[in-house]
Amino acid sequence: MCASLPAEVEHRGVLGEAMFLLGPAADPEARGHLEASVRSGRVPADYLDAADSDMHPLFVALTWQMVWRDALEHDEAGDSELTTAVGYLDQQMTYMADYAHVPFEDFARDLRRCVSHMERVLHDGEQVERGAPCWGCRRPLTHVYGATEAEDHWVCNDARCEVEGYTSAQYRGWVEEDARNAATKLTAADAALRFTVEPSPDDEGYTLKASTVRVWGSKGDVRKRGVDHHGMTLYDVADIEVRIERQMVAREVGGEVA
Repeated sequence: MCASLPAEVEHRGVLGEAMFLLGPAADPEARGHLEASVRSGRVPADYLDAADSDMHPLFVALTWQMVWRDALEHDEAGDSELTTAVGYLDQQMTYMADYAHVPFEDFARDLRRCVSHMERVLHDGEQVERGAPCWGCRRPLTHVYGATEAEDHWVCNDARCEVEGYTSAQYRGWVEEDARNAATKLTAADAALRFTVEPSPDDEGYTLKASTVRVWGSKGDVRKRGVDHHGMTLYDVADIEVRIERQMVAREVGGEVA
């Protein structure tokens, strides 16, 4: 399971528990570098918390290797590698089960807890990843992983729904649109996407340019509401709606926007 952690990191991201478990736990020099990075704020403190966890595979294996080598009067291990500890414990397992002077049931309990923790981190059990509601029936969609990322898709589990499924690109696009429509503050570009209405036979439509939103913001007509995670200025949606309403009224009466 430890060998599967890098693949889990690739799938889940570097801030997940799989990445925390890959951090240095038994290498003093590497541990020192990690502690310095935590103090400077370059990496989250969760990395150290995971390394100190009593369910970390390296902690469990090295601790019990030390206990059993001491009890059985075997030489100390030449390194702090997980493979060395696991190999030793596996080799002595039958003998340890009959050894009365060390609580084998505690050893077995810690191994079970460690395995359960790793299975949870790796999502080895049956995991169903639910997503946003289907556009057809509004029931949560299920993420289906393909052989490649391009083959990933989302399906509706309601047999009565006429929607067969969505590609990942379609899903991302509409989730972003839902988030944009529900937001109370937006970047100028997102505001332009939200409020621009394409012309139709019954409506001449409306076009909002991102530059217009920025001008409103610079004049104080629309409040600025901080920045997003990319450092882009956010503008108050309610203020934008007021300005658009005034524009529409002025267009109807042929006057200027107040």
